[in-house]
Amino acid sequence: MKTVLQGGPSEFDDGPPCLQMMTKSPLDDGRDRWLYNYMVFAKKRYQDKWEEMVIDAPKKYFLKDSNGLVVDDWGEKKVRDKIRSWKKDSTKGYTCTQEPIANFCMKSECVKRKYGFLSDRKVLFPKLSSLVKIKYPEPEYTFNVELPNGDSKNVKAKHIKQIVLQEEIRSIIAAAADFVPPKVKSNEFQEVLDNLFPPKEELLPPKGTTPDEQLEEYLKDYVNGPQAKSNAAFKTGAVLIEGDHAYFKYQSFYNSLKSKDWRENKSKTAEKIIQIGGGKEKTEINVPKRFPKKQGEKESHDPIDVIRIPVDKFKIKQSKPEIMSVKSKKDIF
Repeated sequence: MKTVLQGGPSEFDDGPPCLQMMTKSPLDDGRDRWLYNYMVFAKKRYQDKWEEMVIDAPKKYFLKDSNGLVVDDWGEKKVRDKIRSWKKDSTKGYTCTQEPIANFCMKSECVKRKYGFLSDRKVLFPKLSSLVKIKYPEPEYTFNVELPNGDSKNVKAKHIKQIVLQEEIRSIIAAAADFVPPKVKSNEFQEVLDNLFPPKEELLPPKGTTPDEQLEEYLKDYVNGPQAKSNAAFKTGAVLIEGDHAYFKYQSFYNSLKSKDWRENKSKTAEKIIQIGGGKEKTEINVPKRFPKKQGEKESHDPIDVIRIPVDKFKIKQSKPEIMSVKSKKDIF
């Protein structure tokens, strides 16, 4: 870092490194943006003398011709005209994200300096970049947020509202990056979003992570879970497997989804189960079913409403143990 800054004017030792690096040699390009940012710096450092310092700056730092005059009509009159327009707005701050300033930005160093970008009175929302859209049925997103020290942190948004609503995005950035972005005006926040969108990349979700795939796994776990050995167990949600079908109470299964961060309501979930189970011909919701009467029981059990679902799609098949033929006891060892 010190090597990069060596040779720049000492005037900027407590100011933005970008101004210091750009003036290692006489400035030819980007002088308008440089002088504007020098004006911001001079107002902070020199206060009442800032106009005098801005007038002298081109003489010290801009490219001159053979006669010692600043080239391209960057004389005192032009600078005074600039100062007149700048005096109208006392809240202006550094233009860190604009070229050519951005090309020389060293935010990790600037943040340490008395008159660096953190000294701006203007509140800036942190820079957001590298938006990725993950194409779930309800898309999720990731993006990078620039930290106060110049590093970046990846942030995940579970839905679009967590990005486009300022309070929401401030919350998820604070949770992920351990700092709270400042509130900005709506038009300034819109500029932040305009620079972030459209997504730089769109990705398919990893296999097994879509809601339909997850629901199928939850069904498989449930069907292969506690089996109904009695009518009482059947009534409380245990699974009865009979013939080619599995039967169980829908409410009990839906309750089991609550611990899995499942978002769909009961009716939508039922529609998905029917679809996963092969359609209405193979899968039904709210089918009346009696638990089989055991030998010795005189009366049949009362029917309860259950799901009927084809068991072959969900039942985990147990692999048969391999049987090896042994000719004699010696073969065991």
